[in-house]
Amino acid sequence: RALPGIRFESSKEVLDEASYDAHLPMGDLGQALQLTAEKVKAASTRLLQANSERSQKFKETLCPPGFKLCGVSWKSANPQIGVKKSLRLTDLLPVLQQPGMVFVNLQYGDVSQEIEALQAEHGITIVQLADVDNRNDLEGLADLIEACDVVLTTSSTTAHLAGALHKTTVNLVSRGAARIWYWRNEVEGCSLWYPTVRLFGHQADETDWTGTVERAAQHMARGLP
Repeated sequence: RALPGIRFESSKEVLDEASYDAHLPMGDLGQALQLTAEKVKAASTRLLQANSERSQKFKETLCPPGFKLCGVSWKSANPQIGVKKSLRLTDLLPVLQQPGMVFVNLQYGDVSQEIEALQAEHGITIVQLADVDNRNDLEGLADLIEACDVVLTTSSTTAHLAGALHKTTVNLVSRGAARIWYWRNEVEGCSLWYPTVRLFGHQADETDWTGTVERAAQHMARGLP
């Protein structure tokens, strides 16, 4: 949908070399296009296109009129640095306790126990949409993200999907080696690559997200974007 002029080939197939005139490794694109921050900003656009009809149905099903739908993701499964990019669901309480919002789960993997514990201990509901497998159905996840008014996430696939969809996003990013290079390119508090993604980074102890979440909550409480 987003790139109708491009033909995609499976990485599992071997291409006949006679079928193309030239090739360029993706890692060389920056140099080939002579990219600068100014060029990236000028070319900023929606990179992915969700199924708008399905997204609208999700929005109507999940969010009553007068409320905002907030998608939530809080963990990374990266085998090397995922722990440093992950929070506990209860770490997000300053946001989850804000009025006027409906929260929907965008987190991949089985997080039912965390969501049930949050409901039991704090009376906060995070809706899990049975129609979408957040790990294996990336198109469905993109449609669900598109239905949201805002996405609250850590550095993960969810953050990239939200950014590529041009969705208003609050991204909680680690510091040190766990803050990957693409979250270091920042323009007025937002990602250079995804200008609708506002970055809230660690400023002190890598294991304590309190201050980071508080600043994100204050930003969200003032209105969006």
